[in-house]
Amino acid sequence: MDKEEIKRVIASVNTFYYEIKDRELDHFEYLGISKTATQKEIEDKFQSFLHEFPPGSDSQINDPDVKERFAFILNRGRQAYNIIADYSKRAEYEKNGFREKSEIPEEEDPIEKAKNLYRKGKALYQRQQFLPAISLLEQSLAIDPKSDTYLLVGMIQTGFPELRRKSEQNLLKAAELESWNAEPYAALGLLFYHERLLKRSEGYFRKALELDPSHAVAKRRLLEIAGPDRRDIVGEVQDKIKRALPSIFGKKKK
Repeated sequence: MDKEEIKRVIASVNTFYYEIKDRELDHFEYLGISKTATQKEIEDKFQSFLHEFPPGSDSQINDPDVKERFAFILNRGRQAYNIIADYSKRAEYEKNGFREKSEIPEEEDPIEKAKNLYRKGKALYQRQQFLPAISLLEQSLAIDPKSDTYLLVGMIQTGFPELRRKSEQNLLKAAELESWNAEPYAALGLLFYHERLLKRSEGYFRKALELDPSHAVAKRRLLEIAGPDRRDIVGEVQDKIKRALPSIFGKKKK
């Protein structure tokens, strides 16, 4: 099956799914068949249904949500056909008032789905499967843009030169969402440190230390950038913090 045909199937799946998802349809309505249809008309209609949703084509669909919808649509169609194409089953179905209805599967709560994607992405990251991890984390962000997800995906992307621009964007978003958190600023410092953009790197490490004076990575890298002639640089940052927050630092004992 070529790419254009797969695109057609995906479009048909999504269109049909959303047409039926909030409706209760009996088997005749589901297949678009009159309740007085002949056996030949039933056969022809089911063949048209299979042409619209070719069995096996889901193996070429990458989106898991579309795969699930395709499976539901096809199974529901087969179930409908098996009932109304069999004389005795059809008679029993009609006798019961067309009451053998299948339910549309409930879609997963979006926030829970985002959390699951984040957990799976983090697990892949811990197993050093970085690109699959990025993919899952980006899916999570598309549903629920959270700071910790932006931070993790940005940190992973730092290791790929072609993704460092996206890494910067994601880390900046994490910093924007949690301006009190030193970690996004430290991660941005590392990003520019590895790019050898040391001035920019120094600025982010300074910001990280302003937020967390004990941040070990920011402190160590800042000393490396300063070199042997500027070992007082961390002290300068800490003095700046003390001047900004006199009520926390340097209280006089009574």
